[in-house]
Amino acid sequence: GSVIGGIQLNGFYNNGANAALNLTQRAVVNDRGVGVCSPTDTAGICGGKAWSGDTDEIDNVDNAESLRLTPQGGFKFTGVFGLSSLDNNGGAPNETGYVTWSGGSVQFSRSGATVVSGATSATLSSWNPPYGGEGNTFLLTIVGGGIENAADVTFFAGCLQGSCGTNNDYLVAGAAVVPLPAALPMFLSALAGLGLV
Repeated sequence: GSVIGGIQLNGFYNNGANAALNLTQRAVVNDRGVGVCSPTDTAGICGGKAWSGDTDEIDNVDNAESLRLTPQGGFKFTGVFGLSSLDNNGGAPNETGYVTWSGGSVQFSRSGATVVSGATSATLSSWNPPYGGEGNTFLLTIVGGGIENAADVTFFAGCLQGSCGTNNDYLVAGAAVVPLPAALPMFLSALAGLGLV
């Protein structure tokens, strides 16, 4: 794992049963953030020039990858997360993912977000990050369910509800955290040093 901007990142595969060896970082138009490259992904491609969503992003094509975010001492989540490379699969059903924490879960695709359990509401909105307008970047905002006090959150590819196949992959581009005590000004902690302030 890695610690970036006050957040510990750890990758997993096989539905969280195994720790992944590699986290990947991408910083090109429409693909900005952190993904997971598990041992069964194609050797030599992980994080390389031959970038592939099915290899370098959080995907469910073969081994159900996930990315866990844990705020470090002195920080807590606000419920706002940046997502990238969440596309429409070239006209096929939209790529889908979900996030879980001790108090709930939310499913999302580029067409919106749905509370599965715990949270009061969840929305997905287009995001125009400081580095320019892009078509596949979104802000996921979760309210309630104890998200602000969650010890960690875990992002997965695929569905908790319904059927969405195995062609789902995306990146986590950021997480808004607030220093403790909560009276201090909120700031955006950039995952992968992307300058998402």
